[in-house]
Amino acid sequence: MTHLVNDLVPQGLFFPEARYDGLTGHFNATGALVTGCLQNVDAYGSEAPTTPTVFECFRKERRLPAEAAWVVASNKSFGLLGGSKLRDWGDPCAANVILPKHFLLQAIRSAVATSEGPGVEDREALAKRMVSSLDEGYEGFGWKVHETGREIGKEVRATLAGFMTTFHPGVVRTLDYTGPYGDGDHADHHNAAYYAYEAQRDYATPHRVQGFRGYPMTQLPANQSGADAARKLAIFLAYSAHDSHACQTAAACRQDRRYWPWMLRTYQVSGPPAPAVETAQDAPTDQIPAAEASLHRSQA
Repeated sequence: MTHLVNDLVPQGLFFPEARYDGLTGHFNATGALVTGCLQNVDAYGSEAPTTPTVFECFRKERRLPAEAAWVVASNKSFGLLGGSKLRDWGDPCAANVILPKHFLLQAIRSAVATSEGPGVEDREALAKRMVSSLDEGYEGFGWKVHETGREIGKEVRATLAGFMTTFHPGVVRTLDYTGPYGDGDHADHHNAAYYAYEAQRDYATPHRVQGFRGYPMTQLPANQSGADAARKLAIFLAYSAHDSHACQTAAACRQDRRYWPWMLRTYQVSGPPAPAVETAQDAPTDQIPAAEASLHRSQA
């Protein structure tokens, strides 16, 4: 913090407060900061910003070489944050991006390169395993949620099924278990739905499963009556009272382009669950075929 305040701030512009009215996912929000424009691209970083970044402007105006601009990213999905997708900008003027795992790789190699200090018996084997895991995705370290594919671990599955057995619902409601990653909804929404769908297979009491479409439903026609939309809004306002970033009154929400479209839509999904993927946290979207899901108006 001392370096930031004493060294960096005097050399640039410092904004003590900023407001962003667009999509608040990591990539779009950060993309707005580095471009000065609203961004509405893939929330998981598979698309570059649609307008030039400050890094491109810096290099192009001063005719600087590639090694003159660097971005140290705080998120592994920021690989395309260094440049936009515009012709005559983009790669010719983009900044180099250093992802967190580049630092982790270097740290691992440094740690196993010396025999001094605490360590493991076979440092070479550890280095190979860690480097391989970082190349393939390092979310699997720690609590193991998944066994293979999208099958959740036995403990997690048993816990969720245990809740169902305890409360014996006749209907298990969850989010969209049919949609694949990268469809516009958040990965944690799909994860919750995948877990619930898998767990209900072990729930012996006769029941129905209902999944509900998430953020992508704003691309579908409005299908809620005025009374239904008002009821949803009342429920939402009970929540938003505890979230200062959300609209706080019915009048404000009706004018809010982020929240009001959700009140006007409720879509239930049906069909088979999304195809198995490598991990339920960050599966490459180009490896996940779209689920054959049908949509119909929720009767709930």
